[in-house]
Amino acid sequence: MAAVIARKVALTFVLALALASAASETWAQRLRKPCNAVRTLAEVDYDPTLAIGMASNRDAGTCVFYVSLPPPAGTSPGSKAAGAFKAFLRSYDPKSAAPSAELTQQLIEALVAPLREEQFRTSDGRELENIIREKEAKTVEICAIKVATSKMPVGRQGEFISCGLSPEGRFVLEASYKSVTFALQLPTV
Repeated sequence: MAAVIARKVALTFVLALALASAASETWAQRLRKPCNAVRTLAEVDYDPTLAIGMASNRDAGTCVFYVSLPPPAGTSPGSKAAGAFKAFLRSYDPKSAAPSAELTQQLIEALVAPLREEQFRTSDGRELENIIREKEAKTVEICAIKVATSKMPVGRQGEFISCGLSPEGRFVLEASYKSVTFALQLPTV
């Protein structure tokens, strides 16, 4: 059991640099300040099948990373979103309709999962969750379609949402508002 816990802690630190370097420069810049201490300890060495979440609160100087095992082993919001997104990619037909509401909801749930942590239950965090659920849900759906069809690199898609493929081919979905940033990185293979 201690070995499993040690591995999870090690993965958390190891993934920091991967997250910061895998997305656009703007995303990495926003993460740099609150996550600098973790980044200096990190080295890139992670399994590409993992779903990775990140939350940053600049005001609190907090940076938290979440690692989810791939389905069916993982049951976290990140694992569920990874499974749903991979299924969407396998079955996507450009002539068909948009992704299911269930996929969009799972992506949103995984993105806002850090709000369950005390350091992110701030007014900025709650506002960002409301923005994602109410104003940017359609943007999340559009991001899934654009990544599936055009393999676009990470870039701004909505007022608060950035998304696209990282250089490593992972789907990046990020939401940022004032001092709080939530990000999700999902495998595409």
